[in-house]
Amino acid sequence: MKISFWGDFVCCGRIPQQMEVSADDIITDFKDVLNSCAFNVVNLESPIAYSGMKGILKEGAAISSQEIALKWLKEEGFNVVTLANNHILDFGDDGIKNTLEKAEEYGLKTVGAGNNLQQARQFLMLEDKNCKIAVINACEQEFSIATDTHAGANPINEIDIYNEIQSAKLKADYVFVVIHGGHEYYQLPSPRTKKLYRFFIDAGANAVVAHHPHCFSGYEEYNDGFIFYSLGNFLFDMNSPSKLWYEGFGVSLKLNDGKMEYEVHPYVQCKEEPVVRIMNTEEIDIFNKRIDELSSIIADDEKLKVEFEKFADSHARQYLARVLPYSNHYLVALYKRGWFPSFMGRKKNVSIANAVRCEAHRDVLAYLLEKKLR
Repeated sequence: MKISFWGDFVCCGRIPQQMEVSADDIITDFKDVLNSCAFNVVNLESPIAYSGMKGILKEGAAISSQEIALKWLKEEGFNVVTLANNHILDFGDDGIKNTLEKAEEYGLKTVGAGNNLQQARQFLMLEDKNCKIAVINACEQEFSIATDTHAGANPINEIDIYNEIQSAKLKADYVFVVIHGGHEYYQLPSPRTKKLYRFFIDAGANAVVAHHPHCFSGYEEYNDGFIFYSLGNFLFDMNSPSKLWYEGFGVSLKLNDGKMEYEVHPYVQCKEEPVVRIMNTEEIDIFNKRIDELSSIIADDEKLKVEFEKFADSHARQYLARVLPYSNHYLVALYKRGWFPSFMGRKKNVSIANAVRCEAHRDVLAYLLEKKLR
């Protein structure tokens, strides 16, 4: 049996203008791959919204897809959509409710989001002949997380996911953990992320598949399991200054008596045209070389640490702006360009660092900020 996983899908940009075209005109070249798999899983990176829905208060843009996105996915052979991502709650409870209802209408199974936290945490069982698969889906905690009384996504919580893996292993032959997280436009996991994904394999997952950075990353075989650190965008038609935005890969896993084999399917998406196409020979050669480079860095803890520190240093002003008193958009922009001082002295730096890195302090701070947000 085979199952495939693909990255972020959003029906936006030029794509909704092609309402009358078929899915084959949008998602080209992959019919054979998708037809060979019993289950094809893709990340629906936005709710299916309708006119009149209001976006929530959040950092960043609220995005949505039209219903035709589900039609196209179904036509191409996709039958599972993961919903745990940072945009699924962009149009509130109603947006998630509508997404769940529309996905069911099109015969698409969902995992990772629900009308409350209990529903969002439930893993998905897939069965084909004599093979049973469990899919667990979670995302980092931004503005999309479910609560006991409100809709949203399943948050990454190491203890909860460990327990979900143990429960899933009692029912399934294979357990796959799909994570939406990482640093945007950064092609490597942080050292913490590498430890986390390896922990999920140690806990009993057969593979971890991740997306969110909007670029592809490397992968590794670890403890009889596979970890794919980022698939990149699958179909996301927005202009980006980075060429990383336009390249990604899907992965298909062949399952046989507890063993797994994988195959990657590199593609170019929404570059010249709003379509997904297989890479040509020259593009594949460049892709393979880059994948080998990334995977070799991931395998070396010291190299991975050095690369992450380079990334963090290069984005210092962008991140520190979040904890400085500048709230005006223009003042923040001037600070990021180095034209305004930071106002963060030694003592203030110590206080902020302690509030962020100490779990106990961070719990209280997060609660209070969430309360103010509500």
